[in-house]
Amino acid sequence: MSIPRILRKSRLLPRFRELIKLHFGFPEIPIDKKKTSKKVPEKNEGKGEAGGAFDYLLRFHIEYINKGKRTDKSGWVAESSIERLHSQIFDQESEIIFDTEYFWEGKVISKETFYDKIIGEFEEAKSNYTSFIKSGQVTDKLLKSCLFLARLDVNSRAYILVENFGVYLEEEIKELEDLLKIVPNNLFRAKKQYLVNPYFPGFYSDGDLLIDDNLIDIKTVDTIQFKASYKYQLILYYIAHMTTGINGEKKKYKINYLSIYFARHGILHTMPITEIGDKKSFKFIQKWFTERWIGWERYK
Repeated sequence: MSIPRILRKSRLLPRFRELIKLHFGFPEIPIDKKKTSKKVPEKNEGKGEAGGAFDYLLRFHIEYINKGKRTDKSGWVAESSIERLHSQIFDQESEIIFDTEYFWEGKVISKETFYDKIIGEFEEAKSNYTSFIKSGQVTDKLLKSCLFLARLDVNSRAYILVENFGVYLEEEIKELEDLLKIVPNNLFRAKKQYLVNPYFPGFYSDGDLLIDDNLIDIKTVDTIQFKASYKYQLILYYIAHMTTGINGEKKKYKINYLSIYFARHGILHTMPITEIGDKKSFKFIQKWFTERWIGWERYK
């Protein structure tokens, strides 16, 4: 069970919430209505695809503006979908089988054609990414690839095939362009190192970004507010970091800050760990959680 699933379904969650409220405090987000009024509205309301697509776009952008800085390459979440898609479509003995209609550009096609189109689009996405990292040129092809990869992520995380593969609306493309334009680049430039998709083994979860010692979670939401679920998620990431490290390395990476980037507003809210809780509080919640959570034990 991953951290997002823990936050939705785990029997540990009610007591975990109580302990977080009791032992931790979070600096409030300073609200300036002139600065925090929504800059980039959702243009394709109800679809909710901009968030996942912008996660990819921003990660690519972080790589570009930090060229030459130390990093460890990690794969895309969408790659795990590609790796198992063939068996999900063609192998009747697969644990998860897609016994459904397959859509491309809004039309039903054969599963063989669908699979070939997915593989072709994925290869094009890799090519568009490589071109961007070299040039920094944002093209419609790159933005479409980000939407495609976000749709593949749905399969990786929820084992569902969306029905809008091959469909790219102008308003979706424009929304991604606008979101990228308001990114405060100076806040995302690393001094020494960065990671995209920092992975927490044993917790089966990946974060969004690590810039030096600042763990950043991206929220492409309409309103700037510090929801309780955001707090629980950040604490769980930090517990995972304390317990199993990042990318399997317990000492290589440090986290001294936790941040949320509100992508529609271009605002990065950063909190020092020391202002959230002291070492004793973090040790306590780590011990409480890991004694009840078995997935991490193989990484002791």
